[in-house]
Amino acid sequence: MLITEHIESLLYRYDCVILPKFGAFLAQRVPAEINASTHTFYPPKKVISFNRQLRENDGLLANQLVKSEEITYALALQKIQFFVQSLNRALTTGEEVHIGTTGYFYAQADKILFQASQHNYLLDAFGTTHFTAKAILRKEGKEKALLPQKTAAPSILEQKETLVDHESSQPRILGKSPQKHFASYWKYAAVGLVALGIGSTLTLGWYSNQVKAHNIAVQQKAERQIENRIQQATFIIDEPLPLHTFNINIPKASGDYHIVAGAFRDKSNAQKRIQQLKEEGYQPKYIGANQYGLHQVVYQSFSNRTEALDALRTIRKENQDAWLLIKTL
Repeated sequence: MLITEHIESLLYRYDCVILPKFGAFLAQRVPAEINASTHTFYPPKKVISFNRQLRENDGLLANQLVKSEEITYALALQKIQFFVQSLNRALTTGEEVHIGTTGYFYAQADKILFQASQHNYLLDAFGTTHFTAKAILRKEGKEKALLPQKTAAPSILEQKETLVDHESSQPRILGKSPQKHFASYWKYAAVGLVALGIGSTLTLGWYSNQVKAHNIAVQQKAERQIENRIQQATFIIDEPLPLHTFNINIPKASGDYHIVAGAFRDKSNAQKRIQQLKEEGYQPKYIGANQYGLHQVVYQSFSNRTEALDALRTIRKENQDAWLLIKTL
């Protein structure tokens, strides 16, 4: 199974998939929307983007290879490393590198750019697609057809009933004129239509504001979820590998040479890393935040540079991201 297929599989379940030493694929949820001009309805989806700043290995992709291909963790890291090297070589020669249905990378002006595809990774929207509805055309002149038609001469039924007063010899009109009867009805109907139009306008305005507020709230919630997932990406493995205790002969000393195990924006994540290293047999400690506000955790501190480099070579057999920090605490 290719590395690209593993990345696609993880994007269906996670919002952050890191390709170590290269960057991270981020998935942001977008609610359903309607294009009023084209009458097109779009289902909710996951929009994929890429961030070159997130390169630290969080173990998610490597753990996926271990479970799917039944290989060791070290071999999984090696396969990922070879994939990243081939990816960089292809981009250097000006080729486009496609990551399955996720999108493709290309180099432009010494920059690596990513073009996402239209593939929807949201499982809740599986099987749905956009569609266009036909516009409803209202026929003109319908109201005119309802108006009473004037005739040249009144019919026998429309003639007014008259009685002659024999005492005064003057005609006396009984009953009501049909023309005035219809006119009064149309007057009330016109008032009702005006009121209905005003009510519909106010209702549509209120509904539009409600939909806009809902979309903004959903977008802000998705951004907060992605930010929290990125900060805790190191610890969101469903079935982590079993912990092993390594008996490494490291002197318990303090000094200016520190082997860094990781730097975290959230201090609680640094505490989790310390506990994890203790369970693996190390003597870690917290050395405070650096100039970027990241909380640093070290395997061990040394007063001798040679001893620190020897210990670093031993630790890098299990953690290639470990590095040496020279700093007086």
